[in-house]
Amino acid sequence: RLLSHALLAALLGFAALGSQAQEGSPAKILVGFPAGGSFDAIARLIADKAKTELNRPVIVDNKAGAGGRIAVDVLKASPADGSVVMLGPDALTALYPFTYKKLNYDPKKDLVPIGTAAEFAFSLAVGTAPKVSTWAEYVTWAKANPKDANYGIPALGAPHHFFGILLGNAIGVEMQHVPFQGSAPINLALIGGQISSSIDVASSQVENHKAGKIRMLAVST
Repeated sequence: RLLSHALLAALLGFAALGSQAQEGSPAKILVGFPAGGSFDAIARLIADKAKTELNRPVIVDNKAGAGGRIAVDVLKASPADGSVVMLGPDALTALYPFTYKKLNYDPKKDLVPIGTAAEFAFSLAVGTAPKVSTWAEYVTWAKANPKDANYGIPALGAPHHFFGILLGNAIGVEMQHVPFQGSAPINLALIGGQISSSIDVASSQVENHKAGKIRMLAVST
């Protein structure tokens, strides 16, 4: 989807909720991931547009951790007047109920979807080690070095996690997941050679790829 269309849908939902709150008072967008990542960037685009539409300040508040579930706690504790919304992955409602024995929220009762803000492609990237330049070369390396064939992910139980499992099953290598708190530390670990690969949204990897610090080998689209 075009980002402009997605932003419009999000703003309409935000405006509908925000109409219950006092005009001119600050509104807030919660983001369950660290600053500098894809969710943070999109939230700041929405906030910049929303402040004009709503005629009020809009703040982006990063509450990183647990794949977005910490931000849900903050959302639940916020006033139910539309002044606080959250930008997070659809895994919060579509996946986590099936991958965690116990959640800190009821996805049907505690969360009200507004709309889709963006759709992401996943990508697998390598850093300084192993020295491969194509997906085929990585597969050959992984089969020869299965104990070192790991992949960094921004959260346990998130789609990235299962994407890695699917890839491992496809190539016959039990790739080990390594969880991080968001995309930024994943890229640092990848560049530093602490992990052999990472699976993240492509937009979080493309700048380091263009700079030659990492190499994106495959995308999910």
